[in-house]
Amino acid sequence: MTFLETARRTWTLLVAPELPTPFNYVPLVFRLLALAIAAPFVLFIMLEMVAYVITRTLRISISNLRVPRSPPAAPRDLEDDTITDQLAASKTPAETPGSTKGQPFARAFGAATPRGATTGALLLLAALFAAGVAGFQFIVTRANERTALALAEGFDRPAVLVLTAHPDDEAMFFGPTILNLVAAGWDVLPVCMSTGNAAGFGGVRSLELLESYARLGVSTPPVLLDNPLLPDSMGADGAWDPAYIAELVAPIASSSGATHLLTFDDAGVTQHPNHIALAHARAHLRLESLLLHSPRLATKFTGVGWAIFVAARDALRRGPSHHATFVSTPAQYAQTLYAMRAHASQLVWFRWLYVAFSRLMWVNQFN
Repeated sequence: MTFLETARRTWTLLVAPELPTPFNYVPLVFRLLALAIAAPFVLFIMLEMVAYVITRTLRISISNLRVPRSPPAAPRDLEDDTITDQLAASKTPAETPGSTKGQPFARAFGAATPRGATTGALLLLAALFAAGVAGFQFIVTRANERTALALAEGFDRPAVLVLTAHPDDEAMFFGPTILNLVAAGWDVLPVCMSTGNAAGFGGVRSLELLESYARLGVSTPPVLLDNPLLPDSMGADGAWDPAYIAELVAPIASSSGATHLLTFDDAGVTQHPNHIALAHARAHLRLESLLLHSPRLATKFTGVGWAIFVAARDALRRGPSHHATFVSTPAQYAQTLYAMRAHASQLVWFRWLYVAFSRLMWVNQFN
């Protein structure tokens, strides 16, 4: 085996292994970051274990091996040395400096050394973190189930038509809602109004859209329109006619049995004219509307922090909420990230920042 082959296999084993779900959704850059953070702690714990085995095997105490620094002793008379030796001999082992007798708690928990105390603190922090993640998961899962049931009230078979403007909108903006409605047993009917051909990648992005919805767990293939009157544009021609959009969407909604419409609000999240046109088209469609609330810039990139805030607020609320809200669990966030990775043609550096810090990857709130 050549050196290059060995290096490649080592890299694959340490950095890019085949991980179980949901860890296989995590991109390479985040795996490297996790390894860089975890490596010092793993090395520290391994050194602690080696030191423990050595000291137990040789029956020595690390504290006894430490010699405190002291200034040079002043000359003493022989008579003073004799008295000192007699006093030392009269002390019990429990009173002898450096002895660990009488300290069972310190020996049992490793608190006799600063390194042992650090290891205990790290284990305590890890336990608290695990408990926090479990609590967060429980709270948001219950809240999402209640929201889905409330929205389905009055409908025998709820079905949501997800109306987006471009491929990647479903993963960047609507991931938490799509995943939770699929989990609640809703029919999800995707409709995308353009191929996103502004940069000439329309054909590639069409295939990416199919893969993205499949990764989100949606079994119904998306309806993808490629209409010359609906170009992907931020300019004046991007102000699509809402009535024309409704004329195209209405037959799809009727034939598929859609009961709800999921789309943007009047701000369109990013002020994109294509997004705003979809919000205005809802007035021409007879469906229950779920309009994604566009967050303010001050809170738009609060990421998981906003999810924790919303979960805590819902846990403390007494009474019904005036807004429908879906919050992703950590596994659902990873799945949304996995769906976004299907849009490889769009994953430039600033979109990586978006998926890492945008609160819409974690929380969807509706007016």
